[in-house]
Amino acid sequence: MANNQQLVIAARKAKLYALPPSVTTATWQFPPVDKNSYPVDSVSAAKLAAMVDALSIGADQKSSIQTKVKNLNIQGPSVSDLNNAINGSAASPDNKTKLTTAVDQITQADKTAIASPQAFYGDIGVSSDSKTVYAAAFRGYVYALESATGRLVWVQKLNDQMVGGVAVDGSTVYYGSKGKRLYAADATTGAIKWTFAAAGEIWSTPTIAAGTIYATSLDGTVYALDTAGKQRWTFKNANAGIAGAVTVAGDALYVGAFDNRLYSVKVSDGTENWAFVAGNWFWGAPRVQDGVVYAANLDGKVYAVDASKGSLRWARPFDSGSPIRSSPTMVGGGLIVANKAGKVYKLEPATGRPVGSAYNAGSTIYANLTGMPPDTVYVSPQSPTLIVLNASGNLTLASSYPLAQ
Repeated sequence: MANNQQLVIAARKAKLYALPPSVTTATWQFPPVDKNSYPVDSVSAAKLAAMVDALSIGADQKSSIQTKVKNLNIQGPSVSDLNNAINGSAASPDNKTKLTTAVDQITQADKTAIASPQAFYGDIGVSSDSKTVYAAAFRGYVYALESATGRLVWVQKLNDQMVGGVAVDGSTVYYGSKGKRLYAADATTGAIKWTFAAAGEIWSTPTIAAGTIYATSLDGTVYALDTAGKQRWTFKNANAGIAGAVTVAGDALYVGAFDNRLYSVKVSDGTENWAFVAGNWFWGAPRVQDGVVYAANLDGKVYAVDASKGSLRWARPFDSGSPIRSSPTMVGGGLIVANKAGKVYKLEPATGRPVGSAYNAGSTIYANLTGMPPDTVYVSPQSPTLIVLNASGNLTLASSYPLAQ
Protein backbone atom coordinates (compact mmCIF):
# COMPACT_ATOMS: atom_id res chain seq x y z
CA MET A 1 0.00 0.00 0.00
CA ALA A 2 1.11 3.59 -0.59
CA ASN A 3 -0.03 7.06 0.38
CA ASN A 4 0.72 9.94 -1.99
CA GLN A 5 -0.88 12.58 0.28
CA GLN A 6 -3.98 12.99 -1.94
CA LEU A 7 -4.87 9.33 -2.46
CA VAL A 8 -4.36 6.07 -0.65
CA ILE A 9 -3.30 3.38 -3.15
CA ALA A 10 -4.33 -0.03 -1.85
CA ALA A 11 -3.84 -3.49 -3.31
CA ARG A 12 -6.17 -6.42 -2.86
CA LYS A 13 -5.44 -9.67 -4.67
CA ALA A 14 -5.25 -8.74 -8.38
CA LYS A 15 -6.57 -5.17 -8.10
CA LEU A 16 -5.32 -1.73 -7.14
CA TYR A 17 -7.61 0.95 -5.72
CA ALA A 18 -7.11 4.71 -5.45
CA LEU A 19 -9.00 5.90 -2.40
CA PRO A 20 -9.52 9.56 -1.40
CA PRO A 21 -8.94 10.14 2.32
CA SER A 22 -12.38 11.66 2.93
CA VAL A 23 -14.71 9.26 1.08
CA THR A 24 -15.06 5.49 0.76
CA THR A 25 -15.58 5.25 -3.01
CA ALA A 26 -12.51 4.54 -5.13
CA THR A 27 -11.44 7.24 -7.59
CA TRP A 28 -10.21 4.48 -9.89
CA GLN A 29 -9.30 0.83 -9.85
CA PHE A 30 -6.80 -1.13 -11.89
CA PRO A 31 -7.32 -3.15 -14.00
CA PRO A 32 -10.27 -1.02 -15.12
CA VAL A 33 -13.80 -2.41 -15.26
CA ASP A 34 -14.51 -0.79 -18.65
CA LYS A 35 -11.65 -1.66 -20.95
CA ASN A 36 -13.35 -0.16 -24.04
CA SER A 37 -12.75 3.33 -22.61
CA TYR A 38 -9.31 2.67 -21.11
CA PRO A 39 -6.49 4.45 -23.02
CA VAL A 40 -3.35 2.76 -24.27
CA ASP A 41 -0.26 3.50 -22.21
CA SER A 42 1.15 7.00 -22.55
CA VAL A 43 4.61 5.92 -23.72
CA SER A 44 3.21 3.83 -26.57
CA ALA A 45 0.74 6.57 -27.52
CA ALA A 46 3.66 8.99 -27.82
CA LYS A 47 5.46 6.55 -30.14
CA LEU A 48 2.38 6.31 -32.36
CA ALA A 49 2.06 10.09 -32.43
CA ALA A 50 5.71 10.40 -33.53
CA MET A 51 5.12 7.88 -36.33
CA VAL A 52 2.09 9.83 -37.53
CA ASP A 53 3.99 13.11 -37.34
CA ALA A 54 6.63 11.65 -39.66
CA LEU A 55 4.09 10.77 -42.40
CA SER A 56 4.24 12.74 -45.63
CA ILE A 57 0.55 13.60 -45.76
CA GLY A 58 -1.55 16.73 -45.62
CA ALA A 59 -1.91 18.68 -42.41
CA ASP A 60 -5.66 18.03 -42.14
CA GLN A 61 -5.26 14.26 -42.52
CA LYS A 62 -2.38 14.24 -40.06
CA SER A 63 -4.37 16.23 -37.51
CA SER A 64 -7.35 13.89 -37.85
CA ILE A 65 -5.19 10.80 -37.31
CA GLN A 66 -3.41 12.40 -34.33
CA THR A 67 -6.80 13.07 -32.72
CA LYS A 68 -7.65 9.38 -33.10
CA VAL A 69 -4.30 8.44 -31.56
CA LYS A 70 -5.14 10.60 -28.54
CA ASN A 71 -8.49 8.80 -28.24
CA LEU A 72 -7.07 5.30 -28.74
CA ASN A 73 -8.19 2.74 -26.16
CA ILE A 74 -6.85 -0.75 -25.63
CA GLN A 75 -9.93 -2.28 -27.26
CA GLY A 76 -13.24 -1.31 -28.82
CA PRO A 77 -14.16 0.84 -31.84
CA SER A 78 -11.32 3.34 -31.35
CA VAL A 79 -8.86 0.74 -32.66
CA SER A 80 -10.63 0.20 -35.97
CA ASP A 81 -11.37 3.93 -36.26
CA LEU A 82 -7.66 4.72 -36.10
CA ASN A 83 -6.65 1.95 -38.49
CA ASN A 84 -9.35 3.00 -40.99
CA ALA A 85 -8.11 6.60 -40.86
CA ILE A 86 -4.54 5.45 -41.49
CA ASN A 87 -5.54 3.20 -44.40
CA GLY A 88 -7.68 5.98 -45.89
CA SER A 89 -4.86 8.51 -45.79
CA ALA A 90 -2.38 9.45 -48.51
CA ALA A 91 0.48 7.70 -46.70
CA SER A 92 2.54 5.16 -48.61
CA PRO A 93 1.43 1.51 -48.43
CA ASP A 94 4.58 0.64 -46.47
CA ASN A 95 3.96 3.36 -43.88
CA LYS A 96 0.30 2.37 -43.58
CA THR A 97 1.33 -1.22 -42.84
CA LYS A 98 3.96 -0.17 -40.29
CA LEU A 99 1.57 2.14 -38.49
CA THR A 100 -1.46 -0.18 -38.39
CA THR A 101 0.79 -3.02 -37.26
CA ALA A 102 2.09 -0.81 -34.45
CA VAL A 103 -1.48 0.07 -33.43
CA ASP A 104 -2.48 -3.59 -33.27
CA GLN A 105 0.66 -4.61 -31.38
CA ILE A 106 0.34 -1.83 -28.81
CA THR A 107 -3.35 -2.35 -28.11
CA GLN A 108 -2.95 -6.12 -27.88
CA ALA A 109 0.08 -5.85 -25.61
CA ASP A 110 -1.68 -3.46 -23.22
CA LYS A 111 -4.83 -5.57 -23.28
CA THR A 112 -2.84 -8.69 -22.41
CA ALA A 113 -0.85 -6.90 -19.72
CA ILE A 114 -3.92 -5.86 -17.73
CA ALA A 115 -5.99 -8.98 -18.36
CA SER A 116 -4.84 -10.89 -15.28
CA PRO A 117 -2.11 -9.50 -12.99
CA GLN A 118 -2.82 -12.53 -10.71
CA ALA A 119 -1.83 -10.66 -7.54
CA PHE A 120 -0.07 -7.60 -6.15
CA TYR A 121 2.04 -8.72 -3.19
CA GLY A 122 4.80 -6.13 -2.86
CA ASP A 123 5.15 -2.50 -1.84
CA ILE A 124 3.78 0.15 -4.20
CA GLY A 125 6.26 2.82 -5.24
CA VAL A 126 5.41 6.51 -5.57
CA SER A 127 7.33 9.12 -7.58
CA SER A 128 8.78 12.11 -5.74
CA ASP A 129 6.12 14.40 -7.22
CA SER A 130 3.35 11.90 -6.32
CA LYS A 131 2.08 11.90 -9.91
CA THR A 132 3.00 8.29 -10.68
CA VAL A 133 2.61 5.04 -8.79
CA TYR A 134 4.49 1.84 -9.60
CA ALA A 135 3.26 -1.67 -8.89
CA ALA A 136 4.63 -5.14 -9.62
CA ALA A 137 2.26 -8.02 -10.35
CA PHE A 138 2.98 -11.65 -9.57
CA ARG A 139 2.33 -12.49 -13.22
CA GLY A 140 5.53 -10.64 -14.15
CA TYR A 141 4.38 -7.17 -15.16
CA VAL A 142 5.48 -3.84 -13.72
CA TYR A 143 3.00 -1.00 -14.17
CA ALA A 144 3.47 2.76 -13.99
CA LEU A 145 0.12 4.49 -13.47
CA GLU A 146 -0.99 8.10 -13.27
CA SER A 147 -1.96 8.46 -9.62
CA ALA A 148 -4.81 10.88 -10.41
CA THR A 149 -6.50 8.78 -13.11
CA GLY A 150 -5.13 5.24 -13.04
CA ARG A 151 -4.08 5.48 -16.70
CA LEU A 152 -1.11 3.38 -17.75
CA VAL A 153 2.03 5.44 -18.27
CA TRP A 154 4.01 2.35 -19.25
CA VAL A 155 4.06 -1.38 -18.67
CA GLN A 156 7.12 -3.62 -18.59
CA LYS A 157 6.79 -7.35 -19.13
CA LEU A 158 9.30 -9.67 -17.50
CA ASN A 159 9.77 -13.38 -17.99
CA ASP A 160 9.78 -13.85 -14.21
CA GLN A 161 7.12 -13.91 -11.52
CA MET A 162 7.31 -11.20 -8.88
CA VAL A 163 6.64 -11.21 -5.14
CA GLY A 164 8.36 -8.01 -4.04
CA GLY A 165 7.47 -4.42 -4.79
CA VAL A 166 8.95 -1.39 -6.50
CA ALA A 167 11.41 1.09 -4.98
CA VAL A 168 11.72 4.56 -6.51
CA ASP A 169 14.82 6.73 -6.52
CA GLY A 170 14.47 9.83 -8.70
CA SER A 171 14.52 8.80 -12.34
CA THR A 172 14.99 5.09 -11.66
CA VAL A 173 12.78 2.33 -10.27
CA TYR A 174 14.12 -0.94 -8.86
CA TYR A 175 12.47 -4.33 -8.43
CA GLY A 176 13.44 -7.97 -8.07
CA SER A 177 12.01 -11.25 -9.33
CA LYS A 178 11.65 -14.93 -8.60
CA GLY A 179 13.93 -15.37 -11.59
CA LYS A 180 16.88 -14.32 -9.38
CA ARG A 181 17.32 -10.89 -10.95
CA LEU A 182 17.31 -7.31 -9.75
CA TYR A 183 16.16 -4.76 -12.33
CA ALA A 184 16.77 -1.03 -12.68
CA ALA A 185 14.38 0.71 -15.06
CA ASP A 186 13.77 4.22 -16.31
CA ALA A 187 10.95 5.67 -14.21
CA THR A 188 9.58 7.69 -17.14
CA THR A 189 9.58 5.05 -19.88
CA GLY A 190 10.01 1.70 -18.15
CA ALA A 191 13.06 0.86 -20.27
CA ILE A 192 15.45 -1.49 -18.47
CA LYS A 193 18.74 0.23 -17.58
CA TRP A 194 20.50 -2.82 -16.17
CA THR A 195 19.92 -6.17 -14.51
CA PHE A 196 21.88 -7.94 -11.80
CA ALA A 197 21.93 -11.71 -11.41
CA ALA A 198 21.52 -12.93 -7.83
CA ALA A 199 22.08 -16.46 -6.56
CA GLY A 200 18.53 -16.82 -5.24
CA GLU A 201 14.98 -15.61 -5.79
CA ILE A 202 14.35 -12.00 -4.74
CA TRP A 203 11.10 -11.68 -2.80
CA SER A 204 11.70 -8.33 -1.15
CA THR A 205 11.37 -4.74 -2.26
CA PRO A 206 14.86 -3.24 -2.74
CA THR A 207 16.02 -0.67 -0.21
CA ILE A 208 17.81 2.48 -1.39
CA ALA A 209 20.02 4.52 0.92
CA ALA A 210 22.88 6.95 0.25
CA GLY A 211 23.36 5.84 -3.34
CA THR A 212 23.37 2.11 -2.56
CA ILE A 213 20.71 -0.42 -3.56
CA TYR A 214 20.23 -3.31 -1.14
CA ALA A 215 18.46 -6.50 -2.18
CA THR A 216 17.94 -9.76 -0.30
CA SER A 217 17.48 -13.22 -1.75
CA LEU A 218 16.27 -16.67 -0.78
CA ASP A 219 19.80 -18.05 -0.89
CA GLY A 220 20.43 -16.05 2.30
CA THR A 221 22.40 -13.19 0.77
CA VAL A 222 22.18 -9.41 1.09
CA TYR A 223 23.54 -7.66 -2.02
CA ALA A 224 24.79 -4.07 -1.97
CA LEU A 225 25.02 -2.47 -5.43
CA ASP A 226 25.84 0.97 -6.73
CA THR A 227 23.41 2.83 -8.99
CA ALA A 228 25.12 1.39 -12.09
CA GLY A 229 24.41 -2.18 -10.94
CA LYS A 230 27.98 -2.94 -9.84
CA GLN A 231 28.27 -5.11 -6.75
CA ARG A 232 29.89 -3.39 -3.76
CA TRP A 233 29.69 -6.30 -1.34
CA THR A 234 27.62 -9.28 -0.26
CA PHE A 235 26.59 -10.52 3.16
CA LYS A 236 26.31 -14.31 3.24
CA ASN A 237 26.26 -15.18 6.95
CA ALA A 238 22.59 -16.15 7.04
CA ASN A 239 22.08 -19.91 7.05
CA ALA A 240 18.69 -19.74 5.35
CA GLY A 241 16.72 -17.55 2.98
CA ILE A 242 15.94 -13.86 3.43
CA ALA A 243 12.52 -12.77 2.18
CA GLY A 244 12.20 -9.35 3.80
CA ALA A 245 13.74 -6.01 2.99
CA VAL A 246 16.65 -4.48 4.88
CA THR A 247 16.32 -1.38 7.04
CA VAL A 248 19.23 1.09 6.96
CA ALA A 249 19.94 3.33 9.94
CA GLY A 250 23.20 5.22 10.27
CA ASP A 251 26.23 3.06 9.52
CA ALA A 252 24.38 -0.26 9.78
CA LEU A 253 21.60 -2.18 8.11
CA TYR A 254 19.27 -4.59 9.86
CA VAL A 255 17.64 -7.63 8.31
CA GLY A 256 15.90 -10.78 9.48
CA ALA A 257 16.30 -14.24 7.97
CA PHE A 258 14.70 -17.67 7.90
CA ASP A 259 17.45 -19.00 10.17
CA ASN A 260 15.62 -17.30 13.08
CA ARG A 261 18.22 -14.54 13.27
CA LEU A 262 18.11 -10.77 13.12
CA TYR A 263 21.37 -9.36 11.76
CA SER A 264 23.17 -6.05 12.05
CA VAL A 265 25.56 -5.47 9.14
CA LYS A 266 28.03 -2.66 8.40
CA VAL A 267 26.92 -0.65 5.36
CA SER A 268 30.56 0.10 4.53
CA ASP A 269 31.69 -3.45 3.78
CA GLY A 270 28.93 -5.95 4.65
CA THR A 271 30.63 -7.42 7.72
CA GLU A 272 28.48 -8.58 10.61
CA ASN A 273 28.08 -6.50 13.76
CA TRP A 274 25.88 -8.94 15.64
CA ALA A 275 23.15 -11.56 15.27
CA PHE A 276 20.14 -11.93 17.57
CA VAL A 277 18.36 -15.30 17.76
CA ALA A 278 14.57 -15.62 18.05
CA GLY A 279 12.17 -18.58 18.06
CA ASN A 280 11.18 -18.64 14.38
CA TRP A 281 11.64 -16.87 11.04
CA PHE A 282 11.96 -13.14 10.66
CA TRP A 283 9.98 -12.07 7.57
CA GLY A 284 8.96 -8.42 7.64
CA ALA A 285 11.53 -5.62 7.63
CA PRO A 286 12.44 -4.32 11.10
CA ARG A 287 11.74 -0.80 12.32
CA VAL A 288 14.66 1.20 13.72
CA GLN A 289 14.18 4.26 15.88
CA ASP A 290 16.16 6.01 18.60
CA GLY A 291 18.83 3.32 18.71
CA VAL A 292 16.39 0.42 18.97
CA VAL A 293 15.56 -2.24 16.38
CA TYR A 294 11.95 -3.40 16.58
CA ALA A 295 11.48 -6.71 14.81
CA ALA A 296 8.44 -9.00 14.60
CA ASN A 297 8.80 -12.75 14.24
CA LEU A 298 6.77 -15.75 13.10
CA ASP A 299 6.98 -16.99 16.70
CA GLY A 300 4.35 -14.31 17.36
CA LYS A 301 6.67 -12.08 19.34
CA VAL A 302 7.98 -8.54 18.90
CA TYR A 303 11.59 -7.98 19.93
CA ALA A 304 13.23 -4.69 20.87
CA VAL A 305 16.99 -5.02 20.33
CA ASP A 306 19.72 -2.50 21.06
CA ALA A 307 20.93 -1.32 17.64
CA SER A 308 24.59 -1.10 18.68
CA LYS A 309 24.89 -4.17 20.92
CA GLY A 310 22.28 -6.68 19.75
CA SER A 311 20.95 -7.17 23.29
CA LEU A 312 17.30 -7.05 24.38
CA ARG A 313 15.99 -3.66 25.48
CA TRP A 314 12.64 -4.83 26.90
CA ALA A 315 12.38 -7.00 30.00
CA ARG A 316 10.70 -9.57 27.76
CA PRO A 317 9.46 -9.66 24.15
CA PHE A 318 5.82 -8.84 23.52
CA ASP A 319 3.89 -12.02 22.71
CA SER A 320 0.95 -11.44 20.35
CA GLY A 321 -0.10 -15.09 20.40
CA SER A 322 0.01 -15.50 16.60
CA PRO A 323 2.73 -15.38 13.91
CA ILE A 324 3.69 -11.90 12.71
CA ARG A 325 4.69 -11.61 9.07
CA SER A 326 4.04 -7.91 8.44
CA SER A 327 6.43 -5.06 9.15
CA PRO A 328 5.54 -2.75 12.05
CA THR A 329 5.17 1.01 11.91
CA MET A 330 5.63 3.84 14.40
CA VAL A 331 2.92 6.52 14.76
CA GLY A 332 0.93 8.12 17.56
CA GLY A 333 3.85 7.71 19.93
CA GLY A 334 3.68 3.93 19.75
CA LEU A 335 4.90 0.87 17.87
CA ILE A 336 2.05 -0.62 15.84
CA VAL A 337 2.16 -4.33 15.00
CA ALA A 338 -0.33 -6.76 13.48
CA ASN A 339 -0.38 -10.55 13.68
CA LYS A 340 -1.72 -13.25 11.39
CA ALA A 341 -4.81 -13.68 13.57
CA GLY A 342 -5.91 -10.15 12.66
CA LYS A 343 -5.06 -8.40 15.92
CA VAL A 344 -3.44 -4.95 15.75
CA TYR A 345 -1.53 -3.74 18.81
CA LYS A 346 -0.07 -0.45 19.93
CA LEU A 347 2.99 -0.93 22.15
CA GLU A 348 4.99 1.43 24.31
CA PRO A 349 8.36 1.73 22.54
CA ALA A 350 10.27 1.89 25.82
CA THR A 351 8.71 -1.14 27.53
CA GLY A 352 6.79 -3.23 24.99
CA ARG A 353 3.64 -3.01 27.08
CA PRO A 354 0.38 -2.73 25.11
CA VAL A 355 -1.48 0.57 25.08
CA GLY A 356 -5.15 -0.24 25.57
CA SER A 357 -6.77 -3.22 23.87
CA ALA A 358 -5.88 -4.74 20.53
CA TYR A 359 -8.00 -3.83 17.52
CA ASN A 360 -9.49 -6.92 15.89
CA ALA A 361 -9.53 -6.59 12.10
CA GLY A 362 -11.58 -9.79 11.86
CA SER A 363 -9.39 -11.25 9.14
CA THR A 364 -5.87 -12.57 8.57
CA ILE A 365 -3.17 -9.90 8.21
CA TYR A 366 -0.03 -10.55 6.16
CA ALA A 367 0.51 -7.12 4.55
CA ASN A 368 2.87 -4.55 6.00
CA LEU A 369 1.30 -1.78 8.06
CA THR A 370 1.51 1.74 6.69
CA GLY A 371 1.77 4.62 9.13
CA MET A 372 0.89 8.20 8.23
CA PRO A 373 2.08 10.75 10.81
CA PRO A 374 1.02 11.91 13.20
CA ASP A 375 -1.34 9.09 14.19
CA THR A 376 -2.94 7.23 11.25
CA VAL A 377 -2.41 3.54 10.50
CA TYR A 378 -3.59 1.75 7.35
CA VAL A 379 -4.29 -1.97 7.71
CA SER A 380 -4.87 -4.32 4.75
CA PRO A 381 -6.37 -7.59 5.97
CA GLN A 382 -7.36 -10.51 3.76
CA SER A 383 -10.99 -9.38 3.88
CA PRO A 384 -12.12 -6.91 1.14
CA THR A 385 -11.76 -3.84 3.37
CA LEU A 386 -9.02 -1.31 3.98
CA ILE A 387 -9.05 -0.33 7.65
CA VAL A 388 -7.88 3.06 8.92
CA LEU A 389 -7.01 3.30 12.61
CA ASN A 390 -6.42 6.31 14.82
CA ALA A 391 -3.37 5.75 17.03
CA SER A 392 -3.36 9.06 18.91
CA GLY A 393 -4.35 7.19 22.08
CA ASN A 394 -5.75 3.69 22.22
CA LEU A 395 -6.25 2.18 18.77
CA THR A 396 -9.67 3.11 17.43
CA LEU A 397 -11.35 2.74 14.06
CA ALA A 398 -11.22 5.98 12.09
CA SER A 399 -12.79 4.71 8.85
CA SER A 400 -12.88 1.77 6.49
CA TYR A 401 -13.00 1.39 2.73
CA PRO A 402 -14.95 -1.46 1.14
CA LEU A 403 -12.97 -2.73 -1.85
CA ALA A 404 -15.01 -3.86 -4.85
CA GLN A 405 -14.63 -7.51 -5.81
